[in-house]
Amino acid sequence: MSDTEFANTLNKRLVLILAFVFFIFTGRGEAYGEDIITPSHSVKDYCMKSGCDYQIFYSYFYENKLSYCAARKHINSNRRQNALRHYVAGQVESSGLPASVGLIPMLESSFSIGKKKGAKQHRAAGLWQFLPETGRDMGLIINRDVDERYDMQKSTEAGIRYVKWLVTRFNGDINLAILSYHAGVGRIEKLIENYQTDNPWFLSKLISENFPDKDYLEKFHSYAVVLTTNGCGERQ
Repeated sequence: MSDTEFANTLNKRLVLILAFVFFIFTGRGEAYGEDIITPSHSVKDYCMKSGCDYQIFYSYFYENKLSYCAARKHINSNRRQNALRHYVAGQVESSGLPASVGLIPMLESSFSIGKKKGAKQHRAAGLWQFLPETGRDMGLIINRDVDERYDMQKSTEAGIRYVKWLVTRFNGDINLAILSYHAGVGRIEKLIENYQTDNPWFLSKLISENFPDKDYLEKFHSYAVVLTTNGCGERQ
């Protein structure tokens, strides 16, 4: 190993160490009691079951709670969005996946199926925002004449199959599956290899630093808290 290679390796390890220190001190908030946020019972209960029991999530959620609760009112008052949400949630629960997985289309497409006419085939499309190659891998027909990404039932079945495949690939970690659904399997696996950690919250922060769509896990679980629990009704 040359001096330059050794220096680069050392620098990468230092960055990793510092990043872990930052995550520990700002993540679970166990180091500084005065900064600890105590979540409401429903939020705490949800996070204990869903793997978001981190100060890094509680801080984000309570800082943005009013916006998410306003979004909840909008979704509940939008007949089409609400109908799609309940349909997807029912299919997801029947499959054995956590009900919150049914909110992936909320972040990916705002519960909008979209229109095939005028759309470019090579781009992500439909309720679950499948790229063509991923959609075909999950059993969807996608060609010039037929594009099943726009089929509510078939795309939801494919979305469930894909999430299950991701959960298996990441050894049962539902948060890694959710994160990789959005960011891509290759990107997540490369980050795991480079930083030698599979903590989804740490990886989510790394992605937030380098890509414009920030805080994906925080957004996902914030929607889950306000749409599937009493997160808007309880005081902190």
